[in-house]
Amino acid sequence: MRRSIVLLCALALAAPAMAQEEVPAEGLEEGAATAAAPAVESPEVDANATEPTDDSSSPETDSITTSAEASGPVVSAEPEAGVEAGVEAAATIEPERPDEPAAAEPVTQAVDDEVPPAPEPTESSDGDHEWSDDLAIHGFADAYVQATWTLPEPFSGDQSGVLGHRPFTHIGGLTVSFVGLDMEYESDDVGATINLRFGTSTPRLLGATSGLPDGMQFLKQAYASWRPFEGAQIDFGQFDTIYGAEVSESWQNHNYSRGALYNLVQPFYHTGFRVAYAPPDTGLTFTGLAVNGWNNVLDDNDMKTFGLQVGYENSGVAVSAGYLGGPEGAGNEDLWRHFADVLVTVEVGDLELAANADYVAEELGGGMFDQLWGVMVSARLRFAPYVALGLRGEYIGDPDTDTGLATGTFTIEVTPMEHLIIRLDSRVDLSTDDTFQDPSGAPSPTAVSSILGMVVRTN
Repeated sequence: MRRSIVLLCALALAAPAMAQEEVPAEGLEEGAATAAAPAVESPEVDANATEPTDDSSSPETDSITTSAEASGPVVSAEPEAGVEAGVEAAATIEPERPDEPAAAEPVTQAVDDEVPPAPEPTESSDGDHEWSDDLAIHGFADAYVQATWTLPEPFSGDQSGVLGHRPFTHIGGLTVSFVGLDMEYESDDVGATINLRFGTSTPRLLGATSGLPDGMQFLKQAYASWRPFEGAQIDFGQFDTIYGAEVSESWQNHNYSRGALYNLVQPFYHTGFRVAYAPPDTGLTFTGLAVNGWNNVLDDNDMKTFGLQVGYENSGVAVSAGYLGGPEGAGNEDLWRHFADVLVTVEVGDLELAANADYVAEELGGGMFDQLWGVMVSARLRFAPYVALGLRGEYIGDPDTDTGLATGTFTIEVTPMEHLIIRLDSRVDLSTDDTFQDPSGAPSPTAVSSILGMVVRTN
């Protein structure tokens, strides 16, 4: 029965071809051989065997294929033999290729139908950069409790009359030194910085409240920045000084309390222009100033103060040298104040070292000068992850009066969590004069203090 069905199918396929064009017997024979060629790669079939050697073949199929091969040349009147052989060869090959793409098409199409379309770009993509992405806002609170053991009343409140050389730790007892809010905007070419400060140390940093214009009493920094080309930046407004090793933010120094060199010899801030250029791949930085003077929001004369600093940094070593000069004082345009600053910092693993030297000379007229100089050396050693030790020694000398002041500070720092810093300063101040008091209230050259400071910050 199967042989009959196959013969009928072959005749049905051959009839249209014969009606359109007469195919030579040689062409049919070649076509049959070509169609049967893949069968050579499958296991060889024995025509005389009673059972197929391959599961994909049946006895009938083997017989038909053998007859087609043994028939020899075929004439044009009987083309069905070659066609039948080709059809049977295709039928024989079909079961041996279950993984053909044709069989897999329905599955592939079903998977494609289930794939969701690609999401459209959102506003947070690189093509839609928001200005708020360049804005950073941080805050901090800095409080301390101090006891000056050599005073009659160690926790007696404002001790500025005795500890006037200390800029931000002049209060006995507990006080909030600073509460700060810092906002910074930085894009590729422009930027803006605003720092606000509140607390008992703010008048010591920014000047007496009554001496500042309305709205400036709590403004530590407020300036705009422009970067015209690579390595260059121009700042205009009120900004921190570029000189010295220490800053007003306690956690950025090696000790909690700031030194006498920072307070007595160096400026805190300036108002005017600051221009900096760092040639790429050199480690050098050149900075110039044209400002109102020292710690001035408004100038009190028609002349400006000018400054220059050259810095170099490489492999954990940084060196800078700077000068600042200009007339200071109301209506004074001829008598200049000259200031020189040298700073060297070194970082070796968890050890940080700093050495700072300053000299200031203010003209008094007639070839007379009011002079002051000082040196400071400090170190900080970190024991990861929670503990660090700080040590500072300094000396301030007045050549005009042959007097001097030496200070020594040892600091234990603990950082129990990322945003909390606790520091304990043990500090000794020694003066060549009887500047301080002893517990009885008598003049004394020595002041001994303990200061416990705590800072909570967001960054």
